Amino acid sequence: MSNLFLDTQEWFARYYKISGITIKVSSELPFCDNTFNEALKEFECECGGDDTIDIKHYFRLPEIISREGELQFANSPWEIYKTDGGWTYICILPDGNITQYIELSRDYSTTKVYSMDASLWENGNNHSLWLISTDQIIIASLLSQRRGFYIHSAGMILDGNGFLFVGYSGAGKTTMTRLLESHAEILCDDRNIVRLLNGEWYVYGTWSHGESNKVSRKKALLKGLFLLNKSQTNYIESLADRSEIARKLLPLIIRPLTTKEWWDDTFSIAEQLIEKVPVYNIYFNRSLEIVELIRECEG
Repeated sequence: MSNLFLDTQEWFARYYKISGITIKVSSELPFCDNTFNEALKEFECECGGDDTIDIKHYFRLPEIISREGELQFANSPWEIYKTDGGWTYICILPDGNITQYIELSRDYSTTKVYSMDASLWENGNNHSLWLISTDQIIIASLLSQRRGFYIHSAGMILDGNGFLFVGYSGAGKTTMTRLLESHAEILCDDRNIVRLLNGEWYVYGTWSHGESNKVSRKKALLKGLFLLNKSQTNYIESLADRSEIARKLLPLIIRPLTTKEWWDDTFSIAEQLIEKVPVYNIYFNRSLEIVELIRECEG
């Protein structure tokens, strides 16, 4: 990776933890109480851990914008290049102006973010540690190297067990969250992370919430995935056909700025999830009867 600027000044730092990964965010400028939004505050922690990645924020662009390497992705506003040392992400507006230039190591463990100015940092209420449209672009990429991925879902811990209620927008993720929030700890109502650790699948909350602002960085053993179906009655049916499950679940995996390398890794991980974790169709209305039916699946 190039060293475009010498780090001679004092750096300010904070730490955040998501899916067992600690993210150290360093900046040339001091943090304020509202640098990041309320959801991200739930994920703030005291220090690094065994698996820590580093982000450094610079608030000016380098004099030379390199497009060296193999172009991996080009879809406005992003271009991604694979270089000898890692990855280069360039954010380009329709008028051709570059707003960000990001250098990442091959394993995504170190990042240098060069923004055109400090306006995003100073305005505050940012929902991204990288100051980009969504952190999922980068976190989803590093998760594939850690046997995990994001999935469109409402996640929660009920009686100590982790459950995911999966579906696209409008499927009922937030409705299910509101039905269960007095019985369960909500992880996130819109996007959660699953990881395979020591032969067990875990679910983790994220700060990428939808209508409900309840989020948590806790984890739990994943005991079931429920495919959401709105209905006049409440019932749950187990799914056994693995090809059918794959057909329904794979499109719900949240993709970063996708490369073949990421998809190959993630597809392999998803196949293992389908083999290990029970999957159900859940049909529900707005009554609390559904809570007891979910509890019957806890074993």
